Amino acid sequence: MGTPSFWFNFTNRFLFWFWDTLLVQNAKLARFDPFVYLGNLFKSSERKPRALFFWIFSN
Repeated sequence: MGTPSFWFNFTNRFLFWFWDTLLVQNAKLARFDPFVYLGNLFKSSERKPRALFFWIFSN
């Protein structure tokens, strides 16, 4: 729980979740399908790259 990898992973997922929530607000205004958004949200952790995020916090 106090390991660096836990906090890197937690911060990484939280930032991508927050970014995706901002995107879905624009999608709702544009009448996008919410189920398409939910599918992309569940796949987003595998879609987004982690190498640069890890490199920033490892220095």
